[in-house]
Amino acid sequence: MSVSVKYLDGKKFEVACRGHSIIVDQPESEDGTDKGMTPVELLNASVSACAAFYALLYLKRRIKDLNDLEVKASWEYSENPHRIGT
Repeated sequence: MSVSVKYLDGKKFEVACRGHSIIVDQPESEDGTDKGMTPVELLNASVSACAAFYALLYLKRRIKDLNDLEVKASWEYSENPHRIGT
């Protein structure tokens, strides 16, 4: 399995895997065009989607109606160096 990240322009990239692709960008306030999630947003989205998927597998055996299943995640940045703090 592999992922390809191709630079497009400005601060925008195309990420491709198995014939699927997404755009990763920065908000306009960070000199991007806001055409996609930032890499940090995508990281958190990926972890949250993974948690939701495995929660679904576990809960499907116990609960019949999972239409309202939702996973929410939040984070805060820290500085020096800029990173996810909590």
